[in-house]
Amino acid sequence: KMAGQTYTLSDSPDAILCCSFSPFPASNSLLAYGTESLLVIGEIQLAQKSFTKLKLFQHEHNVVALAWSPESLRSSSSTRFVLCTAGSDHRLRIFDVDEDNQNAQAVKFQLAGHTNFVNSVAFSSNGQYLASTSDDGTARMWSVRGGFQLRKFNLHAVGVSVAWFFGRSEAQQDAALQCLVATEQGALQFFNPEIDSPIFALHAGGPVHSADWTTGLVYCNTTGSIAVWDGDESGVPRMLATQHLVGGKLRCGRLLSHLVGVASASKVELFRLQDGLLLPLMQAVGHASDLSWHLTEPIAAVAFGLQLRLFETPH
Repeated sequence: KMAGQTYTLSDSPDAILCCSFSPFPASNSLLAYGTESLLVIGEIQLAQKSFTKLKLFQHEHNVVALAWSPESLRSSSSTRFVLCTAGSDHRLRIFDVDEDNQNAQAVKFQLAGHTNFVNSVAFSSNGQYLASTSDDGTARMWSVRGGFQLRKFNLHAVGVSVAWFFGRSEAQQDAALQCLVATEQGALQFFNPEIDSPIFALHAGGPVHSADWTTGLVYCNTTGSIAVWDGDESGVPRMLATQHLVGGKLRCGRLLSHLVGVASASKVELFRLQDGLLLPLMQAVGHASDLSWHLTEPIAAVAFGLQLRLFETPH
Protein backbone atom coordinates (compact mmCIF):
# COMPACT_ATOMS: atom_id res chain seq x y z
CA LYS A 1 0.00 0.00 0.00
CA MET A 2 1.38 3.36 -1.05
CA ALA A 3 1.29 6.43 1.18
CA GLY A 4 -0.18 9.63 -0.24
CA GLN A 5 2.15 12.18 -1.86
CA THR A 6 1.85 15.93 -2.34
CA TYR A 7 3.47 18.00 -5.10
CA THR A 8 3.48 21.73 -5.84
CA LEU A 9 2.29 22.31 -9.41
CA SER A 10 2.30 26.09 -9.66
CA ASP A 11 3.00 29.25 -7.66
CA SER A 12 0.86 32.34 -8.03
CA PRO A 13 1.55 36.00 -7.17
CA ASP A 14 -1.95 36.30 -5.69
CA ALA A 15 -4.32 33.87 -4.00
CA ILE A 16 -5.70 30.99 -6.04
CA LEU A 17 -9.46 31.08 -5.45
CA CYS A 18 -10.70 28.13 -7.51
CA CYS A 19 -9.39 25.26 -9.63
CA SER A 20 -10.80 22.58 -11.89
CA PHE A 21 -9.62 19.60 -13.90
CA SER A 22 -11.63 19.12 -17.06
CA PRO A 23 -14.05 16.28 -16.21
CA PHE A 24 -14.45 15.29 -19.87
CA PRO A 25 -12.47 12.57 -21.67
CA ALA A 26 -11.40 14.68 -24.67
CA SER A 27 -9.66 17.21 -22.42
CA ASN A 28 -9.01 15.52 -19.07
CA SER A 29 -5.33 16.50 -19.01
CA LEU A 30 -6.36 20.16 -18.76
CA LEU A 31 -6.40 21.98 -15.44
CA ALA A 32 -7.43 25.60 -14.90
CA TYR A 33 -7.29 27.91 -11.92
CA GLY A 34 -8.51 31.39 -11.13
CA THR A 35 -6.91 34.08 -9.00
CA GLU A 36 -7.75 37.66 -8.02
CA SER A 37 -6.72 38.84 -11.50
CA LEU A 38 -5.98 35.85 -13.77
CA LEU A 39 -7.46 32.80 -15.41
CA VAL A 40 -4.66 30.26 -15.93
CA ILE A 41 -5.12 27.25 -18.22
CA GLY A 42 -2.56 24.48 -18.27
CA GLU A 43 -1.91 20.81 -18.78
CA ILE A 44 -0.90 18.24 -16.21
CA GLN A 45 1.83 15.69 -16.92
CA LEU A 46 0.88 12.86 -14.60
CA ALA A 47 4.12 10.88 -14.91
CA GLN A 48 6.26 13.91 -14.04
CA LYS A 49 3.71 15.37 -11.57
CA SER A 50 4.17 18.69 -13.35
CA PHE A 51 2.00 21.44 -14.78
CA THR A 52 2.62 23.38 -18.00
CA LYS A 53 0.88 26.74 -18.39
CA LEU A 54 -0.71 27.02 -21.83
CA LYS A 55 -2.73 30.26 -21.61
CA LEU A 56 -3.07 33.17 -19.18
CA PHE A 57 -5.95 35.62 -19.38
CA GLN A 58 -6.25 38.85 -17.45
CA HIS A 59 -9.52 38.82 -15.51
CA GLU A 60 -10.84 42.20 -14.38
CA HIS A 61 -12.46 40.75 -11.27
CA ASN A 62 -11.68 37.90 -8.86
CA VAL A 63 -12.34 34.51 -10.45
CA VAL A 64 -14.55 33.00 -7.74
CA ALA A 65 -15.69 29.86 -9.61
CA LEU A 66 -14.97 28.13 -12.90
CA ALA A 67 -16.15 25.17 -14.97
CA TRP A 68 -15.06 23.32 -18.12
CA SER A 69 -17.27 22.63 -21.13
CA PRO A 70 -17.27 19.21 -22.85
CA GLU A 71 -16.47 21.10 -26.06
CA SER A 72 -12.92 21.54 -24.81
CA LEU A 73 -10.38 19.45 -26.67
CA ARG A 74 -6.71 18.60 -26.19
CA SER A 75 -5.02 16.37 -28.75
CA SER A 76 -1.85 16.30 -30.79
CA SER A 77 -3.65 17.89 -33.73
CA SER A 78 -6.11 20.29 -32.10
CA THR A 79 -6.62 22.28 -28.92
CA ARG A 80 -9.70 24.21 -27.84
CA PHE A 81 -10.46 25.65 -24.42
CA VAL A 82 -14.11 26.29 -23.56
CA LEU A 83 -14.82 27.23 -19.97
CA CYS A 84 -16.84 29.58 -17.82
CA THR A 85 -15.68 31.84 -15.01
CA ALA A 86 -17.77 33.57 -12.37
CA GLY A 87 -16.35 36.94 -11.40
CA SER A 88 -16.73 38.95 -8.22
CA ASP A 89 -18.73 41.41 -10.38
CA HIS A 90 -21.52 38.75 -10.39
CA ARG A 91 -21.05 38.14 -14.14
CA LEU A 92 -20.30 34.89 -15.93
CA ARG A 93 -17.81 34.84 -18.80
CA ILE A 94 -17.66 32.06 -21.37
CA PHE A 95 -14.17 31.71 -22.80
CA ASP A 96 -13.80 29.93 -26.13
CA VAL A 97 -10.21 29.75 -27.36
CA ASP A 98 -9.16 27.78 -30.39
CA GLU A 99 -5.37 27.49 -30.57
CA ASP A 100 -5.55 27.43 -34.38
CA ASN A 101 -7.36 30.77 -34.47
CA GLN A 102 -5.20 33.29 -32.63
CA ASN A 103 -7.34 36.29 -33.66
CA ALA A 104 -10.60 35.20 -32.08
CA GLN A 105 -11.90 37.06 -29.04
CA ALA A 106 -11.26 34.92 -25.94
CA VAL A 107 -14.46 35.92 -24.10
CA LYS A 108 -17.34 34.79 -26.29
CA PHE A 109 -20.14 35.88 -23.93
CA GLN A 110 -20.56 37.90 -20.75
CA LEU A 111 -23.68 36.78 -18.95
CA ALA A 112 -25.31 39.31 -16.62
CA GLY A 113 -28.29 38.59 -14.39
CA HIS A 114 -27.12 37.53 -10.94
CA THR A 115 -27.30 40.37 -8.41
CA ASN A 116 -24.94 38.95 -5.80
CA PHE A 117 -21.90 36.66 -5.57
CA VAL A 118 -22.00 33.59 -7.79
CA ASN A 119 -20.96 30.50 -5.83
CA SER A 120 -20.97 27.75 -8.44
CA VAL A 121 -21.13 27.17 -12.22
CA ALA A 122 -21.33 23.97 -14.28
CA PHE A 123 -21.84 22.90 -17.90
CA SER A 124 -24.24 20.12 -18.83
CA SER A 125 -22.63 16.99 -20.27
CA ASN A 126 -23.96 17.81 -23.75
CA GLY A 127 -22.40 21.29 -23.59
CA GLN A 128 -25.67 23.08 -24.40
CA TYR A 129 -26.50 24.45 -20.97
CA LEU A 130 -24.70 26.32 -18.22
CA ALA A 131 -26.07 26.38 -14.68
CA SER A 132 -25.17 28.89 -11.98
CA THR A 133 -26.27 29.72 -8.46
CA SER A 134 -25.68 32.67 -6.23
CA ASP A 135 -26.08 34.52 -2.95
CA ASP A 136 -29.01 36.28 -4.69
CA GLY A 137 -31.19 33.22 -3.95
CA THR A 138 -31.55 32.07 -7.55
CA ALA A 139 -30.28 29.34 -9.83
CA ARG A 140 -30.12 30.17 -13.51
CA MET A 141 -29.89 28.17 -16.72
CA TRP A 142 -28.12 29.74 -19.69
CA SER A 143 -27.91 28.88 -23.36
CA VAL A 144 -24.24 28.27 -24.14
CA ARG A 145 -24.76 28.63 -27.90
CA GLY A 146 -26.82 31.80 -27.66
CA GLY A 147 -25.31 33.41 -24.57
CA PHE A 148 -28.61 34.24 -22.90
CA GLN A 149 -30.58 33.24 -19.80
CA LEU A 150 -33.14 30.48 -20.38
CA ARG A 151 -34.63 30.12 -16.91
CA LYS A 152 -34.42 31.59 -13.44
CA PHE A 153 -35.36 29.46 -10.44
CA ASN A 154 -36.15 31.23 -7.17
CA LEU A 155 -34.64 29.15 -4.37
CA HIS A 156 -35.76 31.25 -1.35
CA ALA A 157 -32.27 30.73 0.11
CA VAL A 158 -28.63 31.27 -0.84
CA GLY A 159 -27.58 28.88 -3.60
CA VAL A 160 -24.26 27.17 -2.81
CA SER A 161 -23.69 24.51 -5.50
CA VAL A 162 -24.75 23.36 -8.95
CA ALA A 163 -23.77 19.97 -10.42
CA TRP A 164 -25.07 18.14 -13.49
CA PHE A 165 -25.67 14.42 -13.58
CA PHE A 166 -22.56 12.67 -14.84
CA GLY A 167 -23.36 9.34 -16.50
CA ARG A 168 -20.81 6.77 -17.58
CA SER A 169 -22.34 6.32 -21.04
CA GLU A 170 -23.84 8.47 -23.80
CA ALA A 171 -27.26 6.95 -23.14
CA GLN A 172 -27.08 7.85 -19.45
CA GLN A 173 -25.97 11.39 -20.31
CA ASP A 174 -28.92 11.94 -22.65
CA ALA A 175 -31.44 10.28 -20.37
CA ALA A 176 -30.57 12.46 -17.41
CA LEU A 177 -30.34 16.09 -18.38
CA GLN A 178 -30.68 17.04 -14.74
CA CYS A 179 -28.93 19.54 -12.53
CA LEU A 180 -28.58 19.46 -8.75
CA VAL A 181 -28.95 22.82 -7.01
CA ALA A 182 -28.09 22.95 -3.29
CA THR A 183 -29.08 25.78 -0.95
CA GLU A 184 -27.55 26.92 2.29
CA GLN A 185 -30.74 25.98 4.13
CA GLY A 186 -30.37 22.31 3.21
CA ALA A 187 -32.59 21.82 0.14
CA LEU A 188 -31.14 19.71 -2.68
CA GLN A 189 -33.35 20.28 -5.72
CA PHE A 190 -33.06 18.63 -9.13
CA PHE A 191 -33.93 20.67 -12.20
CA ASN A 192 -34.30 20.02 -15.90
CA PRO A 193 -33.39 23.10 -17.99
CA GLU A 194 -36.58 22.68 -20.01
CA ILE A 195 -38.98 22.46 -17.04
CA ASP A 196 -40.01 25.35 -14.77
CA SER A 197 -40.08 23.57 -11.41
CA PRO A 198 -37.84 21.00 -9.69
CA ILE A 199 -38.24 17.35 -10.73
CA PHE A 200 -37.64 16.18 -7.17
CA ALA A 201 -35.87 17.24 -4.00
CA LEU A 202 -33.92 15.91 -1.03
CA HIS A 203 -33.27 17.64 2.27
CA ALA A 204 -30.02 17.46 4.20
CA GLY A 205 -31.69 18.07 7.54
CA GLY A 206 -29.46 21.04 8.31
CA PRO A 207 -27.40 23.81 6.70
CA VAL A 208 -25.40 22.85 3.60
CA HIS A 209 -22.01 24.30 2.74
CA SER A 210 -21.59 22.50 -0.58
CA ALA A 211 -22.87 19.53 -2.59
CA ASP A 212 -21.83 17.45 -5.58
CA TRP A 213 -23.38 14.76 -7.74
CA THR A 214 -21.87 11.95 -9.76
CA THR A 215 -22.89 8.53 -11.07
CA GLY A 216 -25.58 7.37 -8.65
CA LEU A 217 -24.28 9.30 -5.64
CA VAL A 218 -25.14 12.67 -4.14
CA TYR A 219 -22.68 14.05 -1.58
CA CYS A 220 -23.34 17.02 0.63
CA ASN A 221 -21.30 18.78 3.28
CA THR A 222 -23.64 19.61 6.14
CA THR A 223 -22.58 21.03 9.47
CA GLY A 224 -20.05 18.60 10.90
CA SER A 225 -20.62 15.73 8.49
CA ILE A 226 -20.88 14.47 4.94
CA ALA A 227 -24.23 13.02 3.88
CA VAL A 228 -24.30 10.58 0.98
CA TRP A 229 -27.40 9.56 -0.94
CA ASP A 230 -27.75 6.62 -3.25
CA GLY A 231 -29.43 7.71 -6.45
CA ASP A 232 -32.96 6.70 -5.46
CA GLU A 233 -35.64 9.27 -4.70
CA SER A 234 -36.56 8.07 -1.21
CA GLY A 235 -34.88 11.10 0.34
CA VAL A 236 -33.20 9.01 3.02
CA PRO A 237 -29.40 9.36 3.08
CA ARG A 238 -27.69 6.02 2.69
CA MET A 239 -25.22 6.98 5.39
CA LEU A 240 -24.14 9.93 7.48
CA ALA A 241 -20.55 9.86 8.60
CA THR A 242 -17.31 11.73 9.19
CA GLN A 243 -17.87 14.05 12.09
CA HIS A 244 -15.68 17.09 12.90
CA LEU A 245 -15.68 18.42 9.36
CA VAL A 246 -15.58 22.17 8.99
CA GLY A 247 -17.57 23.94 6.28
CA GLY A 248 -16.04 24.23 2.86
CA LYS A 249 -16.27 23.19 -0.76
CA LEU A 250 -17.02 19.51 -1.32
CA ARG A 251 -15.96 17.82 -4.56
CA CYS A 252 -16.36 14.18 -5.60
CA GLY A 253 -14.72 12.26 -8.41
CA ARG A 254 -16.61 11.84 -11.68
CA LEU A 255 -15.66 8.36 -12.87
CA LEU A 256 -13.97 7.69 -9.51
CA SER A 257 -17.19 8.45 -7.65
CA HIS A 258 -15.97 6.84 -4.40
CA LEU A 259 -13.49 9.71 -3.90
CA VAL A 260 -14.58 12.90 -2.14
CA GLY A 261 -12.75 15.85 -0.65
CA VAL A 262 -13.50 19.03 1.28
CA ALA A 263 -11.45 22.23 0.98
CA SER A 264 -11.90 24.71 3.83
CA ALA A 265 -10.28 27.75 5.39
CA SER A 266 -8.31 25.57 7.81
CA LYS A 267 -7.49 22.34 5.89
CA VAL A 268 -8.15 19.99 3.02
CA GLU A 269 -9.46 16.47 3.72
CA LEU A 270 -9.72 13.61 1.21
CA PHE A 271 -11.83 10.47 1.74
CA ARG A 272 -12.77 7.22 0.06
CA LEU A 273 -16.30 5.81 0.28
CA GLN A 274 -16.07 2.09 1.00
CA ASP A 275 -18.70 -0.31 2.36
CA GLY A 276 -20.90 2.57 3.50
CA LEU A 277 -18.10 4.33 5.36
CA LEU A 278 -15.99 7.36 4.53
CA LEU A 279 -12.37 6.42 5.16
CA PRO A 280 -9.82 9.25 5.56
CA LEU A 281 -7.11 9.20 2.86
CA MET A 282 -5.10 12.42 3.30
CA GLN A 283 -5.31 15.80 4.95
CA ALA A 284 -3.22 18.95 5.07
CA VAL A 285 -3.54 21.98 7.31
CA GLY A 286 -3.78 25.40 5.69
CA HIS A 287 -6.19 27.61 3.75
CA ALA A 288 -7.64 25.54 0.90
CA SER A 289 -10.13 27.42 -1.27
CA ASP A 290 -11.02 24.68 -3.77
CA LEU A 291 -10.19 21.19 -5.02
CA SER A 292 -10.85 19.09 -8.10
CA TRP A 293 -10.43 15.38 -8.89
CA HIS A 294 -8.81 14.06 -12.07
CA LEU A 295 -11.24 12.15 -14.28
CA THR A 296 -9.44 8.81 -14.30
CA GLU A 297 -6.66 8.94 -11.69
CA PRO A 298 -7.04 9.09 -7.86
CA ILE A 299 -5.41 12.52 -7.63
CA ALA A 300 -6.78 15.90 -6.61
CA ALA A 301 -5.64 19.42 -7.47
CA VAL A 302 -6.01 21.77 -4.50
CA ALA A 303 -5.97 25.57 -4.47
CA PHE A 304 -3.80 26.17 -1.42
CA GLY A 305 -3.20 29.87 -0.82
CA LEU A 306 -0.60 31.01 -3.36
CA GLN A 307 0.03 27.46 -4.58
CA LEU A 308 -1.69 24.89 -6.72
CA ARG A 309 -0.88 21.49 -5.23
CA LEU A 310 -1.42 17.95 -6.40
CA PHE A 311 -2.49 15.29 -3.89
CA GLU A 312 -1.85 11.71 -4.99
CA THR A 313 -4.00 9.56 -2.74
CA PRO A 314 -2.71 6.28 -1.29
CA HIS A 315 -3.74 3.11 -3.11
